[in-house]
Amino acid sequence: MLDNLLPLLNGGAQVITPANRINILKESGGGKYVPEMFIDSTHEWQTGVDYASIVGLVDRSQARQAGASIQANYSRDGNVVTFKATVTNSSGVLLSAANNAAVHAIVYEDYQAQKTSRIGRGSAKTNISYLADGATDTYIITMEVENDGQLG
Repeated sequence: MLDNLLPLLNGGAQVITPANRINILKESGGGKYVPEMFIDSTHEWQTGVDYASIVGLVDRSQARQAGASIQANYSRDGNVVTFKATVTNSSGVLLSAANNAAVHAIVYEDYQAQKTSRIGRGSAKTNISYLADGATDTYIITMEVENDGQLG
């Protein structure tokens, strides 16, 4: 049953697709060793992981003020999912191609697969070409999701 649709707007002024996070990590000097952990689209990252450092990363992430607000809804027609996301920029900077600003949508299913309880069915993004601080705009993302017979 496809019952979880999640629009994402990551980080303050840096909005990044999940697939690009490893590239961002490498550009910031990480991505060389395992285990590495990052949070908030690599706002913070570290090599080596222990419980105390994980708690610290999560606590600092939750304490950060959001750089944008997003209101989203979706519709589904067969294997096509359309997201409508209204974004208000409160980051203090212009969101644009210069800082890789984009709105992302991920479709996943609650499904026991290996060590996780979710399986990805599709993802897509739309770039934010120009969204001034304090401004609001609406973005549409349409994607076809993978269906291996598990989706309802």
